[in-house]
Amino acid sequence: MLYDNAQLARVYLHAWQVTGNAFFRTIAEEILDYVMREMLDPDGGFYSTQDADSEGEEGKYFVWTPDEIRAVLGDEADDFMRAYGVTAGGNFEGRNILELVGSLDDRERFAAARRKLLAARGHRVAPTRDDKVLASWNGLMLAAFAEAAQALERDDYRQVAERNATFLLHHLMTDAGRLLHTWKVREDDLSPALSQGQREDGQAAALPQGERENGIIRWEDEGGSPPEAIPVRRAEARINGFLEDYSYVIEGLLAIYQVEFDPRWYQAAQDLADTMITHFRAPGGGFYDTSDDHEGLIVRPRDIQDNATPSGNAMAATALLKLAGLAVEPRYVELGEEAIAGVQSFLGQYPLGFGQWLVALDYALSHPREIAIVGEPGAPDTRALLEAATGGFRPHQVVAVGTPGQEVAAVPLLAGRLAVDGRAAAYVCQDFACQAPVTEPEGLGALLEQSG
Repeated sequence: MLYDNAQLARVYLHAWQVTGNAFFRTIAEEILDYVMREMLDPDGGFYSTQDADSEGEEGKYFVWTPDEIRAVLGDEADDFMRAYGVTAGGNFEGRNILELVGSLDDRERFAAARRKLLAARGHRVAPTRDDKVLASWNGLMLAAFAEAAQALERDDYRQVAERNATFLLHHLMTDAGRLLHTWKVREDDLSPALSQGQREDGQAAALPQGERENGIIRWEDEGGSPPEAIPVRRAEARINGFLEDYSYVIEGLLAIYQVEFDPRWYQAAQDLADTMITHFRAPGGGFYDTSDDHEGLIVRPRDIQDNATPSGNAMAATALLKLAGLAVEPRYVELGEEAIAGVQSFLGQYPLGFGQWLVALDYALSHPREIAIVGEPGAPDTRALLEAATGGFRPHQVVAVGTPGQEVAAVPLLAGRLAVDGRAAAYVCQDFACQAPVTEPEGLGALLEQSG
């Protein structure tokens, strides 16, 4: 499931940031590399699931027998099988799920062997995918790729995150600025082209124009019907977005803003947050799961408990608290804390059912830092301050970067911030009160430790 991989990638990434254990970093990267390889639509969206079954057998694509491994690895096979616990009897219905039982040195030693097995596996009949794209789950994965791009200095992850954010805002947004829940491609020999590079013959198709009718977006080739007998793609986005769609996508957009510092990501996050507040807010605090203009239901749902994915309410509270620092807007803090207060009595009694709420509460109680860095983009002094601000595991802060001297800034945290003697400067604020700017990364690091 996409949401499992998104959450696990962030957990392992954060574990590496806290401990420095390279094994955790490796797992985070392998999860994200898998998603890029198996779950990424050419347009930038992430698919929902990959089946466990292929050719009518559960796990057939993923498991191995000793003979299959020997056929690929030859003389190296026996050592590999000892390190990965492969036996004739197997550990799954007579075959083997590869499980490292040796040392981490063995893992490194057999990296090339694993690549050979992966290449060999590629010749098997692959399991099918559920290739619909859900806004909510994509928001989770967007945040994972964005955070990993910054922490691991992986520009390929940044590119994936950027394409996904662009996809969400282009394919799953209506002209009125409302999110839709799901997007799915349908293959049809004579259907309109969806986007550049999507025709099955490898030729570029025209960029689509979205035709919206009754909440459905149908992507049409503005050039008319495609050439005869050339299969191309068409897709539609539909169903009014739910609270989790808005809150997860806001979380993802805030994450990619803090990697690229492109104001459009911040602005999109704020616009979605304001729409979420307008259409989902519940009397007395918190939010409904459906908008006030959703289809009529006997009872308007309002799920507060975290399950396999965070509740929309918990993520909404988390996202609003983060947005508040960038927007310099106490109203977002009030709404986030109001939502937390409504479930506070449950958090101590049933913590396993309210994990994301605990993340939101932790953030609220931490007096999070708002860090504004002003300087020439890409300049060494600006980069040095940014590295000091973002190094390690720093979950209780937001960071904005921009050019100095903007009286009216796209990101309000940057408004009025000046360079110091022509040098990039960092302003550290808490509870909307800021300390004097610093220009040296060592000074910024010391300031963050003091205010933490």
